[in-house]
Amino acid sequence: MKRNLLLTLISMLVIVSLSCVSPFYGTARIEPGWHMNSGLALTTFIGGAVGEMPGYYIGGRGDFELMYGFNKNLQAHIRAGLGLGLTPQISGGVHPWPVSPLIDGGIGLQGSLPTKFLTPALRLEFLTRGPISPTLLLGIGKKEIVILGADITWIFYKLLLMEEGAVNGPNGFVVVHFSPAWNIALSCGIPSTKWDLQFPLVSLGLGYTIK
Repeated sequence: MKRNLLLTLISMLVIVSLSCVSPFYGTARIEPGWHMNSGLALTTFIGGAVGEMPGYYIGGRGDFELMYGFNKNLQAHIRAGLGLGLTPQISGGVHPWPVSPLIDGGIGLQGSLPTKFLTPALRLEFLTRGPISPTLLLGIGKKEIVILGADITWIFYKLLLMEEGAVNGPNGFVVVHFSPAWNIALSCGIPSTKWDLQFPLVSLGLGYTIK
């Protein structure tokens, strides 16, 4: 009894981010060697205390990604994002935790098939908030000024008949590189039905290529 009470108290103090759309500041095209990028974004996400009603949060986040290109077709990466959000939500007279941290990260691989003007790519990530997440990318232009992308995790789980397994619903993004070092990234999506919160998930960020 005392042990269960202690575990309950601890779980009430653990506040986590449950679902978000991660800004992408990279490219579909792969360059060999080490590369780094970072960014700051305004964002919305789903978070709250473990075992309690999830809430919809609005806040900011910072991201960092380290990549290594083995060649022009294969790249490994690790990324991390930290943020904080406030909730305006009241549901059924119950207010979720007013403040929630955002902790997001992943490690994975990216495969690319570069051509002169179009570069299709596939990223596979293992996430901090869930299992494997596949993302499709399409770089447009010889210098890849615009990148379109879609997180197909939801479709991946739908095909496996595990609708409740995905932490994110359908979402997509666009990245515009307005200089060799700077870019603007917009990601939009809807949460998975497992959270029973149909508010939009959005990230609008400014990214910088460190190397």
